[in-house]
Amino acid sequence: VLAFHQVRTDEAPVDLLIGGRYFDKYEKRAGVWKFSHRAVVTDWANFNAPSTVRLDHPMVAGSYIGKPGVSDPSYDFFRLLKRGQR
Repeated sequence: VLAFHQVRTDEAPVDLLIGGRYFDKYEKRAGVWKFSHRAVVTDWANFNAPSTVRLDHPMVAGSYIGKPGVSDPSYDFFRLLKRGQR
């Protein structure tokens, strides 16, 4: 798993990028497989202060950029799915 966190501080945002693994245990309940336990192991972490994120860089030009709230691109995607249909 890769987990990225950008944290606001009084000075400037900082980045934390973590690489790790999930150790999952599954159990079959009523004929359905489900997670019964999850452990997370961190293998490495990269910390940048101040943040090195540049969403205006030419390499990401034309990309969908995530943002909080209904303007996030995921909202348009999930509107395509109808509730209760498979």
